[in-house]
Amino acid sequence: MALAQNGDVIIAGFVPSERGPSDAWVARFNQQGDEVWSRAFGTPVRDEALDVAIMDDGSILIAGWTEASALHGQGFAARLNAQGDVLWRVPVGDTQMSSAAYRIESIGGRSILVISAINLSGGGQRQAMLTALDADGTSLWRFIREATPPSESRVVSISNSPAIVTRRDEGDFEVRAHALDTEGCVVVEANSGGILDTPCKTLPVQGAGFSATPVKFDGSGTNAMYTGDPVIRMFAATGAPLWERVLPSEDGDGIISVAETPDGGVIGAGYRVSPLPVGRHNWDGILVKLDPTGAVVWRHVFGGPRRDQLRSVAVLPDGSIIVAGYTGDAAGEWSPWIMRLNAGGKLDD
Repeated sequence: MALAQNGDVIIAGFVPSERGPSDAWVARFNQQGDEVWSRAFGTPVRDEALDVAIMDDGSILIAGWTEASALHGQGFAARLNAQGDVLWRVPVGDTQMSSAAYRIESIGGRSILVISAINLSGGGQRQAMLTALDADGTSLWRFIREATPPSESRVVSISNSPAIVTRRDEGDFEVRAHALDTEGCVVVEANSGGILDTPCKTLPVQGAGFSATPVKFDGSGTNAMYTGDPVIRMFAATGAPLWERVLPSEDGDGIISVAETPDGGVIGAGYRVSPLPVGRHNWDGILVKLDPTGAVVWRHVFGGPRRDQLRSVAVLPDGSIIVAGYTGDAAGEWSPWIMRLNAGGKLDD
């Protein structure tokens, strides 16, 4: 989910397709929750949109993947205009390895896109890949960092440069990042132990300066199998962790998306599996707010007899909250789910 300059909400995911199993899907809603437009695009195989961002001119960026075969995927990036028309779509990743583009950003308001992807080799090794594109979708440079699973990597900012940060999923957390200069060269490697100089690892390509948005909060769970507790972390601008809060629960909870609140706190959106063990219908969406010190302010559960999950959250300037996710049944019939809540995390009566 992303918020347009006029406050409209852009959500992305996938829908059933007559061409294949699914198409990538993008829809735009106004602040009253009315659908402005809805677009599906894809190939004869499975296509999914995994992330969405907005450029300064109002155009929409999509990251996702296409199922090239039963065991092989291909990441892609796409740019749509404000009306939802596809301007271009380009593959991202290594054709020799399965990949998925799962994070996309417009960097510094310039016509440079940074896509973070994960490649899976035959031996199970995962690699974090950072690709820079110009406004027309042309690749400028690419940087690959090996990562030992289970882990997740994302694009953040280190010293106002785009970087890859890796976190582990089994409860431990470590910051490991490579900051890149305007030519795609590694200038520092940062972790919780300090910053080390490293040589350039990519071919120099002329480009504009970067100014990525630092990641202040992060959310996950203590167990990757949906049976752990929610975790929310806060970071300094350098990427160093400041605090971590594990929210004990008798259920299987996890946080998927976080958003900073006007008071400097954080709201996390995710899921609750209750009662355990994991089943088809015992999923609800959860929303939790922490204050700037990490103390819990409130926690709400949303859902019913279907499988419900919240996957994205954003906070508007007035403090109201937008959440997006899905609701579905055992037959695999999924429906998009979007709500606007007040600052207390509730639907106004």
